[in-house]
Amino acid sequence: MIADLESGADSDAWDEVWGCLCHQETVYSASFAALPELLRITSDRPADLRLDFLSLAGAILVSHVVGGTRNEFMKGMEPVVESFKQLSEDSLANGQFSKTDFIYLLQAACAFQGDRFWGLLLNNLCSGEFPGVCPECKHEQYLVVGVHGVFAPSDVTPSKAVNSPTILTPASDPLTSPGDWLRERANSVGQTAVAEWMTYLFGTAKCPRCGAQFKVPDAIRAAHTID
Repeated sequence: MIADLESGADSDAWDEVWGCLCHQETVYSASFAALPELLRITSDRPADLRLDFLSLAGAILVSHVVGGTRNEFMKGMEPVVESFKQLSEDSLANGQFSKTDFIYLLQAACAFQGDRFWGLLLNNLCSGEFPGVCPECKHEQYLVVGVHGVFAPSDVTPSKAVNSPTILTPASDPLTSPGDWLRERANSVGQTAVAEWMTYLFGTAKCPRCGAQFKVPDAIRAAHTID
């Protein structure tokens, strides 16, 4: 199946490989064993044609492991991950991408740097919605950052929430890690909208229920469990 991808097979081939190696954010021993072969193929591609392979490799590194442990399957993989990291950096600097593809590439780069949280969740910028929980009162809410604007709705249903939003407050410099790095990468290649979204993603908001001020990343983390 990986050989089919190398030959330029259609999206059905990609669906099949993802289903075998990274099904619904679950990975296996075979997923990690495939990384060197994915690296070989990725290395042969120009900067703007690596995204699919980088995204799959990044997803393998950050997803939930079954049938063993991450440490067990990662033995000897450090040079492979470092090479993926360098390829993602090169693509970020030299590739021409849409906003959506650029965000997925940033997400893969986070995975290669060992950041499992943003390596799993940064792509929510593409939909513009991040499930969140107030760190103080545990009130559930959607934090909207991205294509639909920037606000913290007072209702967990986005279609209802837009009637009474709380505007998020952008972060002051410097952004908490990895915010500055993500913003700098976006600005360096003219992805100014993505760069601006980072200031809000790493900014603050006010809970509509208890009134507590909270950091946006803290609310997102409170809504997710990363094993």
